[in-house]
Order: sequence, then C-alpha cells, then structure tokens
Amino acid sequence: MVKMNAMLRPNTPELSTLLPRAVATVVVAPRHRDVPVLAAEAEYLAAHRMHPRREAEFRAGRACAREALSRIGIDGWALIPATTREPQWPGDVVGSITHSGAYCAASVAHGHRCAGIGIDVEATGRVGDELASAVCTRNELAALDEREPSSRAELLTLIFSAKESVFKAIFPRQRLFLEFNDVEIEFEPQRATFHARGRAPQLEQLLARLEGRFAVGKVNVATTAVLSH
Repeated sequence: MVKMNAMLRPNTPELSTLLPRAVATVVVAPRHRDVPVLAAEAEYLAAHRMHPRREAEFRAGRACAREALSRIGIDGWALIPATTREPQWPGDVVGSITHSGAYCAASVAHGHRCAGIGIDVEATGRVGDELASAVCTRNELAALDEREPSSRAELLTLIFSAKESVFKAIFPRQRLFLEFNDVEIEFEPQRATFHARGRAPQLEQLLARLEGRFAVGKVNVATTAVLSH
C-alpha cells in the first residue's frame, strides 16, 4: 500500500501522527505496568473471570486511557465496558482503545472536538487469507487479487484494520451495528488516507463526515478514523 523502504519503517507506526491535535493519545510504556485499576474496574474484573492475557490487555488499556483522559482534564474515571463491549467514556468524551499483542494505545478527545474516534493496530498477516471473503467486498477482493502474496497480506490487514477503526468511531454514539460488507474501503497511498463508503444511504451520509488515515510499519499496520460533527 505504501511504497517506502522497509528499513525506514518503525515496527509500529506512531498513532498520534494520524490524528488531529485535539486528540490525546497514549501508547503503553513501562510506566504503565504498575498502574492499579480503579475500584469499579477491580469489581468488574472480579465479576468477569478473564484469561490472564485478556486481563493484562484490560489493565493496560485502562492505564493508557486514564493518562489520555488526564491530558484533557479528566481524572479518576472508571472505564467499564458496556454490555456491547465498547468502553463507556465520560458523557462529553469520545475515545478508542486498541490492542495488538503487547502493544496497547488509547485515544480520547472532548466530544465538541469530534463526534467519534476509532483507532486500530494490527499485526500484518493477522487476518488469514481464508477470511478475506468475510472481511472484503467484491471490489476489495478484486484489489487483493492484483497483489503479490506479500503485499496481499498487508492490504488485507489494512482493510480489516480500517473497518475496525470505522466501526469504533461510529458505534458508541450512533449505535449503528455494522457488518464488514456494509463498508467498503478505498485507500489513497500518496496521501496515506482512506475513504470509507457505506452500502446504504444512511450510512453513506454518515461516512461522508469521516476522515481515515493509515500507516504501515515493519510488524504492524495502524489506522485511524475520526468522525466530524
């Protein structure tokens, strides 16, 4: 997707460079290892016995989110998942969390700055080729078929990641459930952006307000989607 020397690529792209300045982004770092969860989060963990890896992701996500929230002036917010699994941010905040192996990041902004945020980081090749038909529209499959095997895996990962970012940006406030085939992604490599198109008029109008960006690293790809008012 992006023609750049592999030696110049970081392992994981820097998410903050893909987002507006009003969005606070925090990537997990050693300082987050010992950050305790808040009381309500501890109660949630006690009530939901998670696999140790999943609990570690939960804790890392809350540590990153808490620091990001503090950067926009909000402290002490317990981030409990809704029944539909998305984080429940403060009423005047939009945000998103992503996990990929040991990597974790959270991005937040005040709701008057934007109507939704979606971030996603994926390991290249995470989506097996056997899932391409479930993830991709007919046009996206045609684009994949034009690729060599190595770049095909990268493109498939980007398509999946872009749709994840779009869904995260739209669902929390719009409450619009989407399937992968409801959205079609078209990349503009020269600008490192993507367009999301909806396969229904209502969705198309909503996606017209969305700005998508992407970057490719040696190990991971990153995508972001920001919904304007």
